[in-house]
Amino acid sequence: MAPARPMQTAMDIEAHLDAPSAHVQLVHYRFGEPPRSVLHMDDRIRVELCLNSRHRSARACFSDRWGTSRFERIGELFVLPPTIDMVVRSDEDRALSSVLCELELEPVVALFDQLPELSDHYLLTGLDIRDMNLRSLLLRLGEEVRHPGFASQILVESIAAQISVDLLRYGGAI
Repeated sequence: MAPARPMQTAMDIEAHLDAPSAHVQLVHYRFGEPPRSVLHMDDRIRVELCLNSRHRSARACFSDRWGTSRFERIGELFVLPPTIDMVVRSDEDRALSSVLCELELEPVVALFDQLPELSDHYLLTGLDIRDMNLRSLLLRLGEEVRHPGFASQILVESIAAQISVDLLRYGGAI
């Protein structure tokens, strides 16, 4: 398989809000060709909710762990842990809109006595999170980013803490 190549993608940021432990953006992706790229977070956890239907052919691979032959489906909501490369691809080029929340790593790590192992099962399950609480929290973040109001930064900070706890509970349940 050919290595990931730069793609003709435009990412327009409609709105954003920053808080001490989270950076939230409402983004629109436009593709000039079916997308293929590598996502990587160094010191943050990426949580993304697609607001329209994600491409049915959207797939991801954790190339550090799986090489480039195992691609698994990406759902409407996914999480990317830090320090792991995720190769994403699709056969479609329809535009997508998402709420993108990047959680600072340190507040999440502070919730643990000991960090859990990022097993293949955990990574796979994180590609298609079907938790209504997490979905609702990301939708609320999207609304706040789109229409900020009184104490927006405090609200984003508190929702980010809830997302962190719910992600950890979800991970614990799997």
